[in-house]
This record gives sequence, structure tokens and C-alpha cells, in this order.
Amino acid sequence: MLCDVARPRRARGLIVLALMALSLTLVCVLAARSLRAVDDSLQAVARTEYAQAQLVDVDEALSDLVALAGVYAITPDESLYAQYRRLGPRIDATLDRLDALVPAPGLTRFGVDALAALARDREQFAAGVIQAARAGDPRAAQRLLAQARPKSNVSAVRATVGALQTEGRRALSLDRAAIGRARLVFLISLWASGAVAVVLLAAVTMQLLGAGRHHPSAHRFGGSGTVPVD
Repeated sequence: MLCDVARPRRARGLIVLALMALSLTLVCVLAARSLRAVDDSLQAVARTEYAQAQLVDVDEALSDLVALAGVYAITPDESLYAQYRRLGPRIDATLDRLDALVPAPGLTRFGVDALAALARDREQFAAGVIQAARAGDPRAAQRLLAQARPKSNVSAVRATVGALQTEGRRALSLDRAAIGRARLVFLISLWASGAVAVVLLAAVTMQLLGAGRHHPSAHRFGGSGTVPVD
């Protein structure tokens, strides 16, 4: 009779344990997914910040290129020419890094290609100024500098870099918000997994204690505690 009563109770206990174990598994999976989301967003933030730094670098290098060409046209100092020669490889390397980063958040193929075209145009212009100055014709160099071309190029570069930077900042804002949400989900999952684990442990303990109480051997010598003697 006791076994008949214990069987449904044991079956219900096993079902509860199975459901709790399933819940713990699901919570752990959710925590792992949120942790992966944090990692992905952190990588996206790092790529975007690196791209932003490259945009600043190429903008500064292109500005220095025109400035050095203008100063060299007035004062053809060889130290200025050496600085000018170093800027070309720096600009090309930075543009190559930006090209490799596409499609990083905030960078588009159109924007990077447009910036590269503007950079080539400015390099050609600066090279013409430097060449005229080195040929001993400072007036020709000054005439080149007085043209509207360098001013329009500077404005176009600033506009292109500014647009890419704006998109990058927007992407950074979105990625950082995603990191915050994923971290919150991870913390909730962590607390939930701990709570489920505690409840699961308590349920297992109660199940074991209940099985001990209702085991037939526990009642074999029940009653008055004495063994009948013939």
C-alpha cells in the first residue's frame, strides 16, 4: 500500500526535477548567448574606434601635405621636402587600412573610395607645387596655390571625413547600447541560473528524503518498536 502511494509522488518529483533541469539549461544557454553578444559588440566597437582613428590620421596627413607644399614654395628647405616625402607613404598606408576595414561600422565602400580619390587629387596637386618650387619657379608654385582647386579639395575631404565620422559615432552609440543590454541579460541569466540551481538542489534533497521515508524497510519494524515473539 505504501509503495502504491509513493509511486505517484516519486513520479511527480521526477517530473519537477526534469523541468528544473531543463530550465537551468535554458538559462545557461541564454547567458552564453548574451556573453557572445557582448563579445561581438566589443569587437565591433574596437573596429569602429580604429577606423575613426584612421580617418583622423588621413585628414591630418592631407592637411599637412598642402601646408608643407605651400611653405616649401616660399622657403625651399630640404627638411620640409623630407617631411613631404614621408607623408605620401603615410597617407597611402592609412587609406589601405581603411580599405581593409570596409565594411566596418560607419565605413562604406563609396565613402572610402571617394576619400581615396580626393587624397590622390591632393597628392597630385602638392606634387605639382613641389615640382615647380624645386625647378626654381616659385611663381608657378604660387599660382598653383592660388587656384580654387586646393580649397575645394580641402572642403570635399573635410565633408567626406566628417560624414564617415558621423556614421562611425552613430555605430559606436548603437554598439555600446547593445553591450549594455547584453550585459544586463547576462546578469539576469546569472542570477536566474543560481536561483534555479538552489531550487533544484532543494528539490533533489526533498526527493531523496521522501524516498527514504516511504521506503518499505523504514516501516518494517514500526508500531511499538518491539519484535513479536512466538
